[in-house]
Amino acid sequence: PTVGIRGRRASLAAALKELGAEVDENEARMALAADELFATGKAELRPEAEAKLKLIAHALRELPAAPLARNSPLVPASIECHGGEASLAEKRAAAVRDWLVENAGIDPARLAARGTGGTGDAGASRVAFRIRKAP
Repeated sequence: PTVGIRGRRASLAAALKELGAEVDENEARMALAADELFATGKAELRPEAEAKLKLIAHALRELPAAPLARNSPLVPASIECHGGEASLAEKRAAAVRDWLVENAGIDPARLAARGTGGTGDAGASRVAFRIRKAP
């Protein structure tokens, strides 16, 4: 059965609320504690991370993607892992991007992933998502 526009909007609103997203006229931003998705010191996704990643994928599919300007470094959606060692953060960002592409069918051209090292405090590590809306 198909879902009407109202149903899609309600579903998107519920997903964004569950993710604790901040939404304005230009983008949706959300952040998850890294330990919700990864074991300490690991770059492999936990099996229980799938539920949160499905919500992210739903938001990516339902929010209209901003068109890419020619030669623009911006992409419609970004994944950033912060905290801990930079190499681990890079691997984690790539793991999230790869899951979204391989398991949720998100076009890899819509995603940018990067990791940045931080304080080294694993408790402060987070995975941030930014989805830009079409103008």
